[in-house]
Amino acid sequence: MASLRKRNSHPVVEIHPETAYAQGIKDGMDVWLENRNGRIQMKAKLESGLGPEAIYAQYGWWFPEEAPPDHGWKKSNLNLPFREQAYDPNIESKYLQTNLCNVYSVETK
Repeated sequence: MASLRKRNSHPVVEIHPETAYAQGIKDGMDVWLENRNGRIQMKAKLESGLGPEAIYAQYGWWFPEEAPPDHGWKKSNLNLPFREQAYDPNIESKYLQTNLCNVYSVETK
């Protein structure tokens, strides 16, 4: 929906300011969210309401303006780094509440 994309044009990962500072991450910076299964690119949003040990990443991103068939979903979709996680067999949704990962600036690596 165009109205939603206008309000939120990039996938966002929220990070506590102290954690972001320790990683050299600034608000609005492109970052990688990574674990042993892969990584995705998102925009950092500093959020003091989170605990310093936690992050919050938006789910379900794809880019309808990009070419088919994948519409750029492999860039920022949270399913990629967490593809081997357990899922609820009733709704086939993955448990994404508690998973280990790293977040660092795209400029770092």
